Amino acid sequence: MPDAETQWDDHLSKNLAKYSLLLDKLTTLSQVTKLQNMVRADHAETAAQLNELVAESHTVHNKQIRRLELRRTGLTSTLSQFHTALNAVRNSNVEARSINTEISTTDAEREFLQQTHSFLNDVRSLKNNISLIQGALKDGDYLVAATAINEINELPSEIVNSQFALATIPTPEMPHSAGEILAQWTDELRTLFKANFTAAVAANNIDDLTFYFKLFPLIGEPTLGLDLYSKFITDIISQENQKFIATALKLDSGFHWVLLQLFKISSTVINEHSKIIERAYGLEYMPFIMTKVEVEVELQSCLVLNYFKETKLDTVAAEVQGTAAKTLINEFSQFLQNWSMYSRFFSVRWREFSAVGEENNETQGPLTLANPITDGSFMRKLHDENIFHTFQDLNLKYLARSSRRSVELEELPDINPLISTTLIPHEDPSSWPISSVLEDVILLLRQSLVCTVNTGQFAILAEFIASVVKFITNDFLVNFVQKRLKRLQEELNNGTIPSLRKYIPHDEETPQERARSPMAKAGSPGYHGPPQTQYQMQQSTGKFNLRGAFANIQSNLQSVVVANELDDQGNDDEINILRLHKYLIYINTLYFFQIATHKLFVEEIVEENARLLPDNFPFNDDCHRIADQLRSAESKISEQTGKLSHWGLRYLFQTALLHRVKRLLNDLFINGTDNNYIANTDDFEDLSQINSFIVKWTNFITPYQNVLYRDAHHALLLLLTDFCKNFVEKRVWALRVNELGAVKLDRELSLFISTICGLNYSLREDFTRVTQIVLLLGFDDDDFDVRTGDIKEELVNSIDWVLSPQDRAQTRSLKVDKRR
Repeated sequence: MPDAETQWDDHLSKNLAKYSLLLDKLTTLSQVTKLQNMVRADHAETAAQLNELVAESHTVHNKQIRRLELRRTGLTSTLSQFHTALNAVRNSNVEARSINTEISTTDAEREFLQQTHSFLNDVRSLKNNISLIQGALKDGDYLVAATAINEINELPSEIVNSQFALATIPTPEMPHSAGEILAQWTDELRTLFKANFTAAVAANNIDDLTFYFKLFPLIGEPTLGLDLYSKFITDIISQENQKFIATALKLDSGFHWVLLQLFKISSTVINEHSKIIERAYGLEYMPFIMTKVEVEVELQSCLVLNYFKETKLDTVAAEVQGTAAKTLINEFSQFLQNWSMYSRFFSVRWREFSAVGEENNETQGPLTLANPITDGSFMRKLHDENIFHTFQDLNLKYLARSSRRSVELEELPDINPLISTTLIPHEDPSSWPISSVLEDVILLLRQSLVCTVNTGQFAILAEFIASVVKFITNDFLVNFVQKRLKRLQEELNNGTIPSLRKYIPHDEETPQERARSPMAKAGSPGYHGPPQTQYQMQQSTGKFNLRGAFANIQSNLQSVVVANELDDQGNDDEINILRLHKYLIYINTLYFFQIATHKLFVEEIVEENARLLPDNFPFNDDCHRIADQLRSAESKISEQTGKLSHWGLRYLFQTALLHRVKRLLNDLFINGTDNNYIANTDDFEDLSQINSFIVKWTNFITPYQNVLYRDAHHALLLLLTDFCKNFVEKRVWALRVNELGAVKLDRELSLFISTICGLNYSLREDFTRVTQIVLLLGFDDDDFDVRTGDIKEELVNSIDWVLSPQDRAQTRSLKVDKRR
């Protein structure tokens, strides 16, 4: 709403505008008079309104002035109150400072009184303890005297040498100051305690020895007490070890036992005497004792190692074969194992005692080898004198020479009982025929690996794993199995490759004559060696009991292998039959070796015994690194073994099986002329050809299935299946088929695949392509698109086709009775 001034201005503006219009219209005097009267009236009205406006403005202004005056009066009152409060605060501050001064003075006086009281109590305690020491020394009560000295030593140093103490404590009988007399008594007691401790050690008086050992820290001599005590227990270790060494030298053996007893004593010392040291000194002193003990233990360990080298390593190491070498390796392994176990014990206790008193008393996390061991003389001696290398060299030489000896004494089982057209179940894995060398080598590997793992030395085991992979690759796989297979291949190539049948020696030979013949030697079927050798072999196999597979095979196993119409005129050389037997045994040996090495390297060591590696290799992440190395080694061995077995089976397939399989397949999938498969109602049900094939195939493949380990037989079937599916597909593409022929061909193909693959669906998938070709031959003409020659779209989407559209169109062209 506009204010009064704005309204007034508007009123004046309107009047001036009105007057301006009237002036422009004046024409007579009467109009001028009227205008003058109008102006006067307006002026009087305007003056009245103006006076009213001024009066109203004056009233409002006066009200505002009175309001401001009231506010000023209130502000003055508040200001007065503020000044009053400010004066009160100022007065309170003065009083507070005064009170604070009084309190500070009182606190200072109280603290001074407390210090004085404490000082007087300390001086009184000092004086009383000095008197107590004086009397205790006269009475020979050394525990009281040492305890009093300990209490004096715990007093502030300024008490003993204070002026007040100098003025009050000396007496005519004891004129010296407290500090002087205390130093004198401490020296006397130090000498006395040391002498008495030494005398107690000489007299083997454990009570006195323990008593005086506890007194040394009371007189401020803990290091002297620990030194004397350390010498006492290290002398015990030394004396006992001398007895053990004397016994070992007398028996000329058992140095690993000597080392074990030495470590038992030192471990007992650390465990048992830590309780005494904890009560008298505190566990924080245990690392000091352990360092002293370890110096002596390593000195004695070096002495034992010297005797072990002189009496064992330098005399027996040259003979790395036989019982003596095996015994030496086991003793050597136990020697190092005892050191590893002690190192673990010492490091665990060292970490526990070293953490005492630390803010972060942390004993978790990977264990590390204790410094006294890593920097010790025994560890240095082991490295400087190549002790680890000596063990490694001895172990590997024994492994190599023993394996060569095993090859010389090799035995091969008689597989005649397995050569049958009736499928023989193998419920026990030991029923598969393998070379005796496999079990011997696995046993030797197991013994060597166990000895190496038991040493607990990461460097030894890591190097052994790498070395044993080379040994297996070179000595066993190449120089033994591959060499045997190559020699058999060369011998088989020089003659007619026979079918798999029983080896039957000449009838004119008696069993006694055959035993004296060149065939009756290691590696010949029927040879079993002396009874003692068989017993030793059976006892030595442990978990890998693979030999003796046929010792328990019943003599009434059905064995119906015919002279086999597949052979060339049925007169194969009997020697080649025996060579084929050997060849199959070596194939099995490869597959079982793969199984055995996986069991040895991974299952037994890493998986089945979860604590074996962590317990033997507790430091840092050594156990995980070893597990990774073992898995890697097993993988490399498996890869090399797989390559060799595949090579051996491919030769068997190409030379002994391929030409027979071709002859079996030649008469299949023919119903008419060579390139025709034209069936009619007369011969539609005639499946004589495929039935004949099934009989011949069963007689042909079952003996291999009985002899070859299931994985080897499966690998052989893969080769056979691959050839058969290519052969059949090539033949089908060359056929001309009528409608009935397509149905009959489908039946024969189904029987063929079932015979070859059995229930192995992965093998059946290899025939998918040829199966779809025969399936298409049975389709009606209405199923095909005349324009493209391919099947109609709805059929394309109903089956997962491996055939291309061109293949499907070509398949339709094989039919002779299709509509154009």
